[in-house]
Amino acid sequence: MKTMIFGGTYCDSEFKRELVTLWARVARHLNPNVHIALFDSASPFDPIMFLPKGLDVAVFRYEDNIGHIGHGGGDGAGRTLHDGVKYASINKYDYAVYWETDCLFACPIGEVLDKFYLTFAKVACLPLHNYQFFEWAFAVFEIPWAVEMMERYDWQSKRGPYPQVVRPSLLKKWIPEWRLQEAAGDELWILPYTGIRNDDNRVNFMNLHEMCPYEPPTWIHMLADIRLAHRFLQLNNINIDV
Repeated sequence: MKTMIFGGTYCDSEFKRELVTLWARVARHLNPNVHIALFDSASPFDPIMFLPKGLDVAVFRYEDNIGHIGHGGGDGAGRTLHDGVKYASINKYDYAVYWETDCLFACPIGEVLDKFYLTFAKVACLPLHNYQFFEWAFAVFEIPWAVEMMERYDWQSKRGPYPQVVRPSLLKKWIPEWRLQEAAGDELWILPYTGIRNDDNRVNFMNLHEMCPYEPPTWIHMLADIRLAHRFLQLNNINIDV
């Protein structure tokens, strides 16, 4: 099956430059024959300039940065999702894997798809046990079915900030994870990989092994420390030239 990986970035610091480069290296190391695309929101650090050419990552630059809906801006991640799925459809891919650039995932895409094929689902994302929604930082989409899902999601329909009146029924109409779940409907499957969403920075490079004592996490999202990223790779026995 013809498969591609895509993600998005706004790279405005040396740390993000280093993290995006590491993301590309890990994606290529684990998936040597898969097409990788990066959608860049007019970053001050241009990935076309700093990503090693040997990684063979196709970079598409937007003319603007519309921001993050959770920070009062537009739905930048939603735009990337929409355009990545559209790109996959135009280029006749069977599957598109959305993989955010502040997330590391420790398994080859082929292994993930082997599980996905058996479900007859159209879309899959990750479990997120401490939240009341799922993790979409790594998700698999069947093409071209996902084109209609992106139309239902409609990334342009919402803009931050979130409503100040904290009513769950109202917030659900803004939060991207809830809106993606609604757009997926009954076709959604949850991938059997456990990991960490580190939005409160409770996990660091020194305590990662203690937070996951039984086995290393398969994924980690919202990385804010490059040392944590390297520790994650070390625990998963992923050795790349970084």
